[in-house]
Amino acid sequence: MAIDFQIRDFLHPARIHRLKRQFDRNQWMSPAELERYQVERLRAVLSAAQGQVPFYQELLRAGGIEAGRISSCAEIETLPLLTRELVHRHGSELRARNASRLHPIPQRTSGTTGPPIEFLADRDAQTLEF
Repeated sequence: MAIDFQIRDFLHPARIHRLKRQFDRNQWMSPAELERYQVERLRAVLSAAQGQVPFYQELLRAGGIEAGRISSCAEIETLPLLTRELVHRHGSELRARNASRLHPIPQRTSGTTGPPIEFLADRDAQTLEF
């Protein structure tokens, strides 16, 4: 996946520093601490998806999955896979209703394995990719 970096993407050293500090802390976590952190992050992602992304609201509801009830990382295997075909078919339904508050930048994959996929990436996603 190619992300289009612009000069403004490099002008956020605080974001890069915060991310590095988090990575530095995570590498020393015990397996139990890391599992708790991962479950917490998974719940946060699923909660945001359930609350703001129409595609996931329906998909998770139909699958009987509730973000707050996730208790282990193993439960990620119960989540349906997002395929290239689903992204093309449901593209607009995969955008969070509140995405504009993050000032996302439109991006797209190269399309080497099929039609390009268009998506939005906010500054945090760009920092992580960097």
